[in-house]
Amino acid sequence: MAASVLGTVGPAGADLSRRIDSKADRAEYLRSVVAAESAKIRASSAGLARAQRRLRRLQADASAQRAELIEVREQFIRARDRLTRLVKLQRSATGALRANLQAAYRNGEPDIVSVVITARGFTDLLEKTEFLKRIAKRNATIMDVARTSRAQVTRQTVRLAAMQRREQAIATRLERKRDSARAVETALLREREKHLARSNFKRAELRDVQSQLASLREKLARSARAGIATKPGGQA
Repeated sequence: MAASVLGTVGPAGADLSRRIDSKADRAEYLRSVVAAESAKIRASSAGLARAQRRLRRLQADASAQRAELIEVREQFIRARDRLTRLVKLQRSATGALRANLQAAYRNGEPDIVSVVITARGFTDLLEKTEFLKRIAKRNATIMDVARTSRAQVTRQTVRLAAMQRREQAIATRLERKRDSARAVETALLREREKHLARSNFKRAELRDVQSQLASLREKLARSARAGIATKPGGQA
């Protein structure tokens, strides 16, 4: 059939036929490119869907960790307030003990020997002895408070430092996970956009080639009809 058409239209028809074959080959190539890009788009869309699911999971995890972070910060605030109270208590106890020792030094606080010597009778001796016991007990209590509060301040300071490190670790982990998920999503979106742009460009080129191909085929058909009509015995 093609040979008879070429024989009918002559050299011009042969040139048209070659151009048609070239355009047909180009159209076939473009169709394969479009198909390949479409496959890549589907793959990138699937990857994007997976990345978005992962991002949603990370966001849910981030919500839980934000709640944990809030709790840690609240604990930190309470611990800091407790440390402030302990420091005040320690200072107060230390100050009271210092004042007692200074007063005893200035006033020459009596000891048990001087009490016995200076006592005016048995009742006075008992009263002074009881007074000495109260002073000793008070000073011992103040020393215990100072010693205990100092140890508590040390422990609370260590705890605060640990809580600060934990808070920073949670915040850093949240930021890294969020940045990682967003980076993956952005990369996949860009990849899909690239394939979409290439696919759209090739589709447009394919439509243009197909239009040219149709035009060439129509031109070849017209040339064939004209050749038949001009042959001896042909019908107009």
